[in-house]
Amino acid sequence: MVRNKKLPQGSAYPDGPTEPATAQQILDELIASYVQRLPEKLDAISLATRSLHSGANTRHALRKLQALVHKLSGSAGTYNCPAVGTAARAYEILIDTCIDSGAEPDSATLDQLGQKLGRLERAVSRKLSEHTTPRPRPSK
Repeated sequence: MVRNKKLPQGSAYPDGPTEPATAQQILDELIASYVQRLPEKLDAISLATRSLHSGANTRHALRKLQALVHKLSGSAGTYNCPAVGTAARAYEILIDTCIDSGAEPDSATLDQLGQKLGRLERAVSRKLSEHTTPRPRPSK
């Protein structure tokens, strides 16, 4: 058990006082960092989705895509991104169905995967715009 652990001094708000950061400030920093990394995660998912169109080693590409989307689906809710998590989970279910079928994805399935990717992109875009909108600091 960790006792008397000090929180970082003023790390959440560099322009503010140098008092120890609150748990909420630390959580806000973690969420902000996660949201800033969403475009990287989305780029990797988009690349993996596009690789399905090449037709080479589709099984491997589906499994890679499934792993990426599964991670995002699981972590999004933890970091206050429920819409991203919901879109990722819907995408993951479709990918799982493709993997479970054992068949190569046909053009209709590839279109569905593209639609799910589009929904995920829109959810990420909304979260990014909502997160970059300045919010007033709570007054004490």
